[in-house]
Amino acid sequence: MSDIEMRRTFKPWLHPDSLFRLSPLAKKQAKYLATLHDMTDSVIKIRKEGYLQKKLNTLTIADCNDIGKARRC
Repeated sequence: MSDIEMRRTFKPWLHPDSLFRLSPLAKKQAKYLATLHDMTDSVIKIRKEGYLQKKLNTLTIADCNDIGKARRC
């Protein structure tokens, strides 16, 4: 990914987006970005599921039915 960015930096004809999109480097960059986004999305999904599972495990019905202190349920 950084190699593509460096090539684009040093080749002035690749600076405009319209010309860069016509190059084979743009296709490689799109492929690498898709892989990177898939990986980060999966990490976010796993962590979100873990957070929600932990939250559900700590929240019980008895906690919601307490009389006295106001609590969010």
